[in-house]
Amino acid sequence: MNTRWMLVVVCGWIMIARDAQAYIDPGTGSFILQMLIASILGALLTLKLWFGAAKRLVRRVFGGAVDATDAGAKPPPVDPPPPA
Repeated sequence: MNTRWMLVVVCGWIMIARDAQAYIDPGTGSFILQMLIASILGALLTLKLWFGAAKRLVRRVFGGAVDATDAGAKPPPVDPPPPA
C-alpha cells in the first residue's frame, strides 16, 4: 500500500503545472496553424470522397442513373478533323 501511495504522490507532483519560461516563436506558431488548416482540409476531402463512394454504391444498388464517370468507363474517342 505504501508503494501505491508513493506512486500517486510522484504522479501528482509530475502533473503540477510549472512556469516553463519559454515562448512560441512565429515560426512554430505558423507551423501549428499550417498543420491545423491541413488537418481540416484533409478531413473535408476524406468526407467528400467517402460520401461520393456511398452515393455511387446507393445508385448502383437501387438502379439509379449511373453516368460514365460513375461506371469508370472512358469517354468515346474524338475523331480528328479532316485534312484541309
